[in-house]
Amino acid sequence: MIGKWVCLFGIGGGVLFACSADDTGSAKTPGQGGAGGTAGTSGTSGIGGGGASGSGGSGGGSGSGGVSTGGGGVGATGGAADAATDADSDAGADATSDAGADAPSLDASDAGADAPSLDASDAGDVTPPVVVSITPADSASGVATLPSIVVTFSEAMQPASLTASTTGTSCSGSLQLSADGFSTCVPLAGAPTPSAANTVFAVAPAIGLQSLGKYQLRVTTAAKDASGNPLSADHTQPAAWTVRYHHSIVIDGNNDFTADETLSTSTTGYTAYAAWDDTFFYAGLKGPDVSSASATKFWVCYLGSTAGTTTGVSYNTQQPGLPFAAKWHVRWKSDNTFTDALVFGSAWGPASWSFAGDILQKNDYVEMRVGWTDFAETITTLKFATYMLNEQGSSEFSYAAAPAAAFTDSYDADVAKYFAFDPAASVTPKQSPILP
Repeated sequence: MIGKWVCLFGIGGGVLFACSADDTGSAKTPGQGGAGGTAGTSGTSGIGGGGASGSGGSGGGSGSGGVSTGGGGVGATGGAADAATDADSDAGADATSDAGADAPSLDASDAGADAPSLDASDAGDVTPPVVVSITPADSASGVATLPSIVVTFSEAMQPASLTASTTGTSCSGSLQLSADGFSTCVPLAGAPTPSAANTVFAVAPAIGLQSLGKYQLRVTTAAKDASGNPLSADHTQPAAWTVRYHHSIVIDGNNDFTADETLSTSTTGYTAYAAWDDTFFYAGLKGPDVSSASATKFWVCYLGSTAGTTTGVSYNTQQPGLPFAAKWHVRWKSDNTFTDALVFGSAWGPASWSFAGDILQKNDYVEMRVGWTDFAETITTLKFATYMLNEQGSSEFSYAAAPAAAFTDSYDADVAKYFAFDPAASVTPKQSPILP
């Protein structure tokens, strides 16, 4: 046979073993042959004996299914195998080699290598985007009247798919804002603005939101990621957020204060009021002496934030002690001839505030406003107490205080209680804490 190796094994004065290439299958120059090998057992090749020198010995008899291999001389080229046994050898060896060499092999690696693979990258991005967060957050309070509403997604979005209704009250667009469960919606101020590689979108209401209104944002399935995948379902904030309290009062002598802004006083027949919005703090008083046109009766208000004094302003022989550090003092005379404000530095002095158009009395009701900018500092808590006083000699008296527990009506009464108003909270004036 061509291209095969023949290995010889024999016993003759020692164990001899040699292999040579049998490239032609032709006989070589014969030498002294070794003894023949024993026949192979079933399924086992017989092994020819090996001569010490010269030609190979005759091959061992081929066992059933075995291979007969001619012996090889050690000192010379290998000899020819016995023809009969060589035929058996060829038949067995060829059958074995042909079966192994000619048949194609198929193993696990072939199956894995030849079969086409299919994974997520072949199919492309099929994962729907997710809303990661919304600001204002669920259950937040004290939200501004014109807040920035920010939606963050889990991946880049198609900006064109983030839309909003800018007019009317219909709920349309992929971003919707509502205070009534989406029966109606608040118009938004234009298309949402993208940032952070189109993962964050911001928008604002087109109009100021209602005082103490409870709002939710909804992101619909019209919002799509960069691959065109929509949200798997509409995402609605599970808990509404609350806008901070605010109410604008028109200074026209008509009482626009609501029940939530109505404050009891220490004197029957008198009612105080307070309110605020983003621009002004408002106060009012209703009672008989408001319309008395008296030159000795004053409506006074003490206001404070951080620094100030606990010693009030002198009115004839009355000078109250205060329960908080007051920095500003506003006063109006009931004959409507005098209104001014004082500020405390090292002592009480003029505040240089203008009240033109900011105070008006009509009958037994008076109202005024003070701009937040007039305070010239950021107000996180506005401390407030108000009352009336008469500075007329032998008739001096303090009364109509709010809070009602601030004092008992009397001459030269000290103020013991005050309101703590938080202009950024979702709390009405009437609900505000009375301290201490």
